[in-house]
Parts: sequence; C-alpha cells; structure tokens
Amino acid sequence: MGFMNSKRKRPRWYYKRRERAKVDNEKKLAKFAEKTVRILGKPYENNKLGRKPELSPYQATILILVMVALDKTFREAANTAYILFGKEVSYVSIWRYYRKLPEEYLHRAVKVLFKILTERSPHVLLFLIMDSTGISFERRDGWSKNHIIAAWLRKEHLIPIASCEATENTIADITVGYKFITEINLNGFKTKIYLLADSAFYSKKLRTKAFRRGFIPMVKEKKTALLSRRNLYEFDENIYTFRKVIEGIFGGTSIRYGNKTRCILEEHRRKWVILMNVAHNLREWMCLEAYSYSNHDREIFFYAKFKLYERYLKAVVLMLFIRDSLRTSPILKQT
Repeated sequence: MGFMNSKRKRPRWYYKRRERAKVDNEKKLAKFAEKTVRILGKPYENNKLGRKPELSPYQATILILVMVALDKTFREAANTAYILFGKEVSYVSIWRYYRKLPEEYLHRAVKVLFKILTERSPHVLLFLIMDSTGISFERRDGWSKNHIIAAWLRKEHLIPIASCEATENTIADITVGYKFITEINLNGFKTKIYLLADSAFYSKKLRTKAFRRGFIPMVKEKKTALLSRRNLYEFDENIYTFRKVIEGIFGGTSIRYGNKTRCILEEHRRKWVILMNVAHNLREWMCLEAYSYSNHDREIFFYAKFKLYERYLKAVVLMLFIRDSLRTSPILKQT
C-alpha cells in the first residue's frame, strides 16, 4: 500500500503553500476567525447595565482567537484591536472578554473546524491519533495536560484536531480516551479508520469500545501487561509507526508557545489550552484553502499543458513528413 511509506518527506510545495496561506498575518487570521464565529453564533450576551462595551461579542471572540494564534499578551492585543477594528480598547477590557468566553463554545469551535477540514478534503480519512502533552505555567510551578485526538490528511499534509480536553496533570490519558471515542461520529466516513495510541491508552475496555464504535484500534501494549493473543494478532507495527505524526502538533505548540501559558487561574489555563487547539485548526484551514492555489497544482497544470503541446507538435511533424514523402513519391512524379 502506498501510505505504508513512513519515511516519505514533505513535498516541495508544503512550505510555499504555508507562506501563501499567511498563517501569521493578523488580518488574514481575523478573516478566517470571523467565518468560524459566524458559524458558531454569538458566544455570550452583553450585560445591559452600565456603559456599552467597546467590542461586540463577535469582535471580542475574533480578537481573542488572533491573540492566542499569534501568542500575544493582553497589552499587545490592544494594538491588534486597533489594527482590526479601528478602536482603542484597554487590555483590561480584553481580559474581561476572555473571562466571559465559555469553554463549551471553544470545544464546539474545534469540532466545527475539524468538520470543515474533513469535508473540504477530497481524500479519504484513514487515521485518528490520540496523545497528550504537558503545558507548564510561566509564573508558578505546575503542569496542565493538553489531550487531543487528531486526524491525518495524508495527501494535503494536514493534521486537524477532532477534539481536545484540558485537564490537570494528575488525570490519566485513558480517562480522556474513553470520552474521545464516544464523541467521534463515524457516520460520514465510508472507510474503516485506524485508531492509533501509545501504551498510556492501553486497556481492554477501550479496545472493545473502539471496536463497537467502528474503529480498528492499534494501541501499543504496556510492558507490564499480560500478553493478549487477540491484541497481538491485530496489532500491526507498520501501521503503528504513523502515530508519530501527531508529534508534529506538539512540536508546533512547543516552537510557537513554548508549551507554556501565562494564565494563573485554573479556568483561564484551560481556556488558553483549548484556544491553542482552535488556533491550530484555523491555521490548517488557511493552508487547505491555499492548497488549490499551491505550486503542486500549478505543476500539474503546466505538465498537462506541456503534454498537449507535445501531441500537437507530433501531429505537425507527422503531417510534414507525409507531405514531403508525397512530393518525393515516383508515382506522383509520373502523373
């Protein structure tokens, strides 16, 4: 099978497409954030008492998405608000907008963006991968966990996040894994999907639940676990090697955010972690939109054009050859 080549490198158009998508441009990010917010609806209702807020709930949500996507502080986001909306907004007001934003709204944003990415991708989805990473705090000691389940779109070289959960460091991966398996709906997919996970998700109960939901689980056994004949028969090391694809997401968050959050309160830390995943899906959507205009498609177009010209030249050469052969024919000279 073609997808079994795990050592395949990224194509030449991958980085050009990312540059064309302008994933670090404030106005371009705000444009895609606005599309997402319009699909989701109003995140909260403004209080009718007191003075009117500087930004509407839609504008405030767009600003917060851009702020987290570019890893800006609340003070830096005040300048971004002036660039995007032409309004002078206090950084304290932006913090209040951030506090009002509900977590459930952000979870829905991750799922809506994943649905958009999988529907617009013309290729078949084969892999869903579960994993987690630690998120530290800048101002005090401690860790949070970012649990995600992501898909791998092989042809487009994209890894959209299907669902996520921000928890404390003491929460086991397998506890969140049960929730992910229950949430994912496979009705829209026509092929069987492999569920890849490391030994932290190893459990007979999880494998059984994944089978009933329609997955093909490829979960690595723990070294201390008893050998299960059924799991050894189904486990394929060649397919399991694709689990490392999800590390690309954690590598990106490590480079962009340092896997840290500036928030101190537990509720705000969870929001920041979820917003990191929303921002990742936004960037993947921008790259997917730029995919149709990528250098890869241009190469295909020019190659097809070259083949057409090649056929035309062959036909012209053949016609000239026939003409010259007819002119030099002895039969035609006698007539």
